[in-house]
Amino acid sequence: EEKPQVRALVAIDAGHQAKGNSEKEPVGPGASEMKAKVASGTQGTVTGVKEYELTLDVSRKLKTELENRGYEVYIGKNASREIDFIGVRRDEKIYIQVCVQLPENSDREIGNLMEIPDHYPKYVVTANSMDAGNDNGIRIVYLADFLLTERW
Repeated sequence: EEKPQVRALVAIDAGHQAKGNSEKEPVGPGASEMKAKVASGTQGTVTGVKEYELTLDVSRKLKTELENRGYEVYIGKNASREIDFIGVRRDEKIYIQVCVQLPENSDREIGNLMEIPDHYPKYVVTANSMDAGNDNGIRIVYLADFLLTERW
């Protein structure tokens, strides 16, 4: 018996870039808290690898895996805050944030997922295995574990 072909849509934003823009803007519509318009991220103290290079590498690995699983992959952001990946398959959705590690005392990776008013799965995929866990229903998953999971 032939299985029907499943097509899904995923949007990707790899995160930081080589050159930041330190001009300030609100963290979201109507917010008084300000942030840099574009952050360049940090750099590994031992490896010297820049954060934007690592997040780009992680995003490329995820993109390849998603394409291998039949997803269409696009780059994008939502209207108010960044969502790195948005995958749609039939009547299902999946949301994925990518980070090197979860920043302390910040909701940068989780807060934007919390703002999404539906109940579809939401993940933060991290390159730091020590960050794995769950925060208010947002699954925080180590990159290797995420890639090896058969069904998200």
